[in-house]
Amino acid sequence: MFFGLGACDSNTGDITLAPTRRPVPTFTNVPYADIGLCGEVTIIAKPARLLSNRADAARGFNCLERAYKECGAATLNVREQDTGIIRQFGVGFIRACELTQTFQPTPDVPPAFVTCGTLQKRTSGLFIGNCSHLGDFFIPGQ
Repeated sequence: MFFGLGACDSNTGDITLAPTRRPVPTFTNVPYADIGLCGEVTIIAKPARLLSNRADAARGFNCLERAYKECGAATLNVREQDTGIIRQFGVGFIRACELTQTFQPTPDVPPAFVTCGTLQKRTSGLFIGNCSHLGDFFIPGQ
């Protein structure tokens, strides 16, 4: 499968696409990982609670939200301390501007890679919805 990375000429606003091969998702080589890292957030899944610094989490949420609105390339890593699950949410251009989730339940299991349908920043955190069979996900901001 191919996708294009875009480069924008700041003088004219023209976008140039260059086809590249999307790598197999792993947490050392995930799509978009080297393009715009929004940071990492550590949470407890049940009950949903933020363990990371609130200001750092807010910066990460703002970064991913901006990338989603502008179709810029970015990722945000989420670690669930109580379950060991690692998720990476990304925005980038594959066939179109897409929001994705790479999900790895344990380090010895290959990650799943799905597209998601929506991202909403809320006062209580970040909601990412319609992620194929993985469903919706909420990242608490407090």
